[in-house]
Amino acid sequence: MNDKLKGLLLASVILLSSLGGAVAVTGAALAQDGTSTATPTDTSNDGAEMLDQTVSVDNSTEEVWLEALDTSGDSLNYEVLGVSDGQTTEVDTGTISSASDAEEATRLTWAADSSAYDSYRVIVTEDPSDADTESAESLQIGTTVSQAAGGGGFFGGGGSGLFSTSNILIGVALLGGAYVAGLLDPVEEWIQNMG
Repeated sequence: MNDKLKGLLLASVILLSSLGGAVAVTGAALAQDGTSTATPTDTSNDGAEMLDQTVSVDNSTEEVWLEALDTSGDSLNYEVLGVSDGQTTEVDTGTISSASDAEEATRLTWAADSSAYDSYRVIVTEDPSDADTESAESLQIGTTVSQAAGGGGFFGGGGSGLFSTSNILIGVALLGGAYVAGLLDPVEEWIQNMG
């Protein structure tokens, strides 16, 4: 076989192998990063009851969150209730506020317990014990959920990674093609000359 053709085939095999490995490593890294996504319910009210929303949870839900942006007056009161089969259980109560000149919202989070609750209800009210009126530019509730990543890092737990079944099969196919094309003849000669 022509030396130029062998060189071209060898370069092609190396390029394909490198690209396959890079894709596998990148895919595994991406699967491990950014494992949650927010699903907000946007509300913006003032008055005694400013927010009363429910978010569903399942076994992929990591947390439930409440965000407040640009609250005025005193802090807002919140109550978080776990809901299971129509029955509510108090999970947490407290206050939340965000400075009127704040550029980012204040976020509170609670670990989601999907084995105990089907959903969480979040109620935000103004403080009824004073004479002033509280308000907020924006109130949001939502959940953070795990992505179905399937990434397993280097060895590919769950079918991804560098040494996944598909990557091993691709490597074997490339080696077989290189052997048939005669690209491994120098390696074979080297091994024979060693013994």
